[in-house]
Amino acid sequence: MAINESRSEIDIYSELIANFTHQIINPLNGVVGTLDNIVEGHVASAKRDQRLRAAAAQLINTIELVRNLAFLSNLSTKAGRQSLRELSKKSLIPRETIDAIAFFQELAKQEKGMEIQLLDSTQYWVKGHPDLLRQVFTNLLDNAVKYGDKNTAITVSVHEQKKTGNLILEVKNLGPGFDFNERAKIFERGFRGIGARSVKASGSGIGLFICKELLEAGFDAKIEAEYSSQSRETTFRIRFPSFNLEEKGIYVEG
Repeated sequence: MAINESRSEIDIYSELIANFTHQIINPLNGVVGTLDNIVEGHVASAKRDQRLRAAAAQLINTIELVRNLAFLSNLSTKAGRQSLRELSKKSLIPRETIDAIAFFQELAKQEKGMEIQLLDSTQYWVKGHPDLLRQVFTNLLDNAVKYGDKNTAITVSVHEQKKTGNLILEVKNLGPGFDFNERAKIFERGFRGIGARSVKASGSGIGLFICKELLEAGFDAKIEAEYSSQSRETTFRIRFPSFNLEEKGIYVEG
């Protein structure tokens, strides 16, 4: 296990909170320092836009950390998990994916020269709250940008799988990936694989855990991961058992 089973839940959450606090305070201090330097005239006008974009990126990352912390709080209790279930809501796919792509597109391009490509625009919808789905896609794209190779493409695709009757959404990127033996562990709370640890990027170790829990609690969906050491391609695959193809207006029950 990624986290020693003999440790109490209090110890685990205390460690996660300490990790979150560190990751939130550091970028906020950086933003404050940047703004102070600009206000006091210590930054050349030619570099102001670059420094402001960097500060905005730090704020974006901090916002996502806080959102994950809020979702983690909900997921820690039975009542909290039930509150995430909103079958009266509809989430459009890939509409919610497009929002997440727009969120990361500029950041990915500026920081690592990466492109994010949506390969299919066919619209589907699934039962569940769009905020949850948006957070799942945000975490997956954040993971792909953070641990992906520079100057490569992240691809997002969605299709119906005839064999299983599932709606499949895949996020793929090139990078260090994970060891085969880590495949089941990467969705555990607090786990960071060998590949992730080899990259100089901050991580709380709960982004993928939250993806798994939100998909299961809010959509009865499953997420799985694959990595090819030959192609260096990582694939995160979400399976929605029930969905609707918008143009046909037919709801497919899993």
